[in-house]
Amino acid sequence: MEGGKELKIREYDELDAQEILELNKGSLGWSLTPEKAEKIRKLDPHVPDYFALFSVERGTVVSQVGAATVNTETISGTERLGFVWGVCTDPKAARKGYAGSLFEELHDRLSDDDIRYVLLGTSRGFVAYNLYKKLGYMDFIGLKWAIRQCKPMEKVTRDIAFTKTRKDSIFSEIWTRYTKGLLGFSKRPRDLIKIKKAWGWPPINIAGIFQRKGKTLGYILANKVGKTITIEEIIAFKQKDFRDMLKVLEMKYKPRYMLYNLLEGSHGEKIYDNLGFTRTIDTWGTLMVKDIKNRKSIKDVHKMYGIGETKFFMTAMDMY
Repeated sequence: MEGGKELKIREYDELDAQEILELNKGSLGWSLTPEKAEKIRKLDPHVPDYFALFSVERGTVVSQVGAATVNTETISGTERLGFVWGVCTDPKAARKGYAGSLFEELHDRLSDDDIRYVLLGTSRGFVAYNLYKKLGYMDFIGLKWAIRQCKPMEKVTRDIAFTKTRKDSIFSEIWTRYTKGLLGFSKRPRDLIKIKKAWGWPPINIAGIFQRKGKTLGYILANKVGKTITIEEIIAFKQKDFRDMLKVLEMKYKPRYMLYNLLEGSHGEKIYDNLGFTRTIDTWGTLMVKDIKNRKSIKDVHKMYGIGETKFFMTAMDMY
């Protein structure tokens, strides 16, 4: 729906890509160039044809809400979710209701596409957080950091080898085996790393597999900046191998700190216990959910995804 003669809602292909780039750079600090948008749309099967919705006031692009749709597993079977990304408004057009109008239009489109739930990641410290709550979004999962100060470790047995690779098919095969029987984001596209590289987030400069005598133990996707390694995703088939894999990583890269991106109540908490991290830090980060059909409470949504039972699988690699 449009808010009057002066305000119009348009799709990406109906607008000047340069204006969209300027809006994203000025509001989010993100360079959504025409080339980047083209690559994302070509690679990512989750983005709809319209890619994102925009408010146009008197010929100027002033607000944006991006969209994606993702298949997830629940206790009842497959559930396709909406996922919001790139919410922003030109500072000169703030607090005029433009983002709210875009959300209404997006919810209508997703509902027409038979989607019931919509997710978005944000910070409870942002001004927009209150807008999301007014629109009916509820806190779904809290985001935490697990932190570990690395100390000299006893040498791990030399039969564990770490091999760097960015071959999507290798990670996809391991991940598919590991997530069998888990709920949540267990239906990823095979070329996920390539897709996330197109988006530019999360940054990954350590990607590889761990093997013992030629047998694959698991993999890691992480980012090293200075003396800190941030683990975005780590998987091991056997729980006892998690710590040995970290020992190999510490011996190779010699970090001072390791951070692990942790979602409360998710399967990541089980992984956290096996990694040997002993400290978590609460953050303002939150993953919110809205039932656009107005049928379920937050407790119902937690139950359908096994939140709190470590059955829900989702990492930073699944976020938008």
